[in-house]
Amino acid sequence: MNLDEEFHSKALGGLAVCMTVRETFTFSSVMVKNVVFCEAKEIVAPRMIDASFDGIIGLGCRKAENELPLLLESLHEIGAIDHLIYSVFFKRNFSGGEFILGGINPDKYHGIMTFTEAADETEWKFYATGITLGMHTVRHDSFVALLNPGSHYLYGPKEDVDLIHASLGCDLLKTYCYVNCSTVEELPDLRIYVNDIQLVLRGEDYIRRLDNFSGPICMSTFVGKAKVQYWELGYPFLSSIYTVYDLEQNRIGLAQASTSAALASTRYLSELIPLESLFLVIYLFVFN
Repeated sequence: MNLDEEFHSKALGGLAVCMTVRETFTFSSVMVKNVVFCEAKEIVAPRMIDASFDGIIGLGCRKAENELPLLLESLHEIGAIDHLIYSVFFKRNFSGGEFILGGINPDKYHGIMTFTEAADETEWKFYATGITLGMHTVRHDSFVALLNPGSHYLYGPKEDVDLIHASLGCDLLKTYCYVNCSTVEELPDLRIYVNDIQLVLRGEDYIRRLDNFSGPICMSTFVGKAKVQYWELGYPFLSSIYTVYDLEQNRIGLAQASTSAALASTRYLSELIPLESLFLVIYLFVFN
């Protein structure tokens, strides 16, 4: 892909027409020049017209289809970070999340972090070995899961999602699955198995609450897709699971996100990142 070339952004589901340009980006006192930036030129979806964004900076795998240099590589080249790695901690409330370029914050997760080889060289995908919802087995074979922070949903094969919705007591003939808002905390946990650990989503994680003039509505974020065998894990998953993206070793780190971590923590140490390493911390505020 060349500079000044227009294309439909895959990161926004093809909802915006972007043009590749070079810009200077500043993070605190760190300035990065000539970063390739996909500037939004046209919004083609009505629901995105009022969204406020200038464009997209890529943080995908190194061998992305457009072969443009990554922001992470530019930061590493000027010595702003020591490692080609970044980690993400999402929060739904006003305390905000955290995005670290070049490091990991172990205060933002608890239990064991598992590292699994990326299943693709162009997108952040990994292999999982099963899914359960409470006592129900949704699937027990290996499948590919794609991490998509740009989505508010959990997309999966239609047969998998139908099993989940049937277990939740939904009418499978309807497009969306609604549950009684007073029962959300009593809903069974969804468990995704990766290596030797279980990644857990509670009912309040996979059910989205919408408030309107007639009262709250609680809707499942699971969406079934016909003729696909992979899962696409959006914000409901990423707000529950701390994720690490390691370009150096082409792997993904996954751990249960901590709900009681203090934002003021300064302890950034892990088996990957030595204490003296350089990294950049950015706080995220994401709202449904």
